[in-house]
Amino acid sequence: MSQPTPRKLTKKQVIGLVYVAISLVLVGWLVQMTQAQVQWFQQANNLQADVSNVRFVFDPNQADNASAFITALVSNPSNNPGIQVFSVEYTLFVDNSTNGFSVMGSSQVAISISTLSQNIPAKGNLNLSSTTRLMPDTVLLLHNFFVSNPSYSVWVLININLQSSYGTLALQSCFLQPSQLVPTCPAPRFSGGGGGGGGG
Repeated sequence: MSQPTPRKLTKKQVIGLVYVAISLVLVGWLVQMTQAQVQWFQQANNLQADVSNVRFVFDPNQADNASAFITALVSNPSNNPGIQVFSVEYTLFVDNSTNGFSVMGSSQVAISISTLSQNIPAKGNLNLSSTTRLMPDTVLLLHNFFVSNPSYSVWVLININLQSSYGTLALQSCFLQPSQLVPTCPAPRFSGGGGGGGGG
């Protein structure tokens, strides 16, 4: 009994098999990339910001010059060392419950943005502390407000902008000093709406 002769693949069939193999490799690669992307966004959303202190310093030589020193950090509870903070934005508000501070209809006294481009260590922290100048038209009024109102509240709206090869993400949180995470901050100037939301 003679052995069956093995069939030879035609050129068309070989090309078809190559395309199938390439397709399978591409699908596998896309699945891996999608899983990595989803994992990065999950880990980035689990970052924990904290604003622990705000200290105001007034320049006695310049009536319209004052600064706020903001002590803050962001913690990375994941094992991913590749979550990069591209920039951080701060908006500060000052008020109290009886005699509210307001300039142009808002208790906002400062806004700043700092570019970092630094990775948050895995299972570690990144220092986000910053110094920002107060808005010139608030300085004298704020100084007088502090003198007559020794008990006041400070809100900090922090916006952490993250960047990776998978995309960008902005995490926004509002803190009532010291270190109390609250749902919303007061309304910023010219916003026409509510304050920034909590989150992150």
